[in-house]
Amino acid sequence: MNGSVYIKGPDTYVYDSNFNNNSGENGAAIYIKGSNSNLILNNLSFNNVSRKGGAIYIEGSNANIIASEFSNNSAIPNKSDIISGLGGAIYIKGDNNTVDSSNFIFNTARNGSAIYTDGSKMTLSNTNFDKNQAWSYLLDSYVIPAISYFNESDILINLTLIGGNNIANAIYNTATMDEIYFYNVSYISSKGQKVTGNDEIHPVDGAENSLNGSLLYQDDREDNQLVNVIIYKEIPDSEKGLLSYSDEVSDMISGNEIILNETFRTGILGDINFNISDYIDNPLPAGKYHLYAEHFEDDYYKEI
Repeated sequence: MNGSVYIKGPDTYVYDSNFNNNSGENGAAIYIKGSNSNLILNNLSFNNVSRKGGAIYIEGSNANIIASEFSNNSAIPNKSDIISGLGGAIYIKGDNNTVDSSNFIFNTARNGSAIYTDGSKMTLSNTNFDKNQAWSYLLDSYVIPAISYFNESDILINLTLIGGNNIANAIYNTATMDEIYFYNVSYISSKGQKVTGNDEIHPVDGAENSLNGSLLYQDDREDNQLVNVIIYKEIPDSEKGLLSYSDEVSDMISGNEIILNETFRTGILGDINFNISDYIDNPLPAGKYHLYAEHFEDDYYKEI
């Protein structure tokens, strides 16, 4: 079953309405299908749950969403349906759709914590995004050198977090960058609160091309996320009773020698890079070492 309101056809205007505690397969509040020549949703408030498009599901073109509030909507994934859980507030499959003068906060989804868009000429203007949560998919790591037979002082650690948004920690866009337009849109990044400005812009392709985060970009490496990193030396079971350990580490780590326990924040490349020598006084002695990294669930991404 789909939304509490089903719209198919032109010239529809919905205004000054609240949609709360609705649920459905697609678009718990409003399900839109067809190329509507004049569909306007104005001054609406949403708080709902569905599989795709927590509040609104659009399969068509020329819809205009204006001055609306999207808060605490969720697109819940189904284990048997790999394309569910898309668009915490809005799922769009179509062209020439617009969101203007709206706010998105505390919406959740697998991909596209606020908006999932699969089409061309999507326009967002005068709109705010904050604290919308998507899934974390991968926390990749590598160490240079991975194996050392010497008393190395320079050991480099790199971690990269991949998540379910690729624009502004709020949006997942399946199209190319030139098919989505931004005017005066605000969002949070590691550079603080950013506003795209009044002139039309498209996101650039990849964080590497964003002038160190000064430009909006499309990339699923997630920015501004806290990651706890623990490096520990494996201790033989026969010796573990000789050491004392913190209660805050997991059972897997407990009983081994903690070399480093620090929390870092990802940059615009979704990465963390550091040299162990910056955090310990002496080179690591011979032994077998493990790297344990974790992103705890927060307002933007699930735990991984």
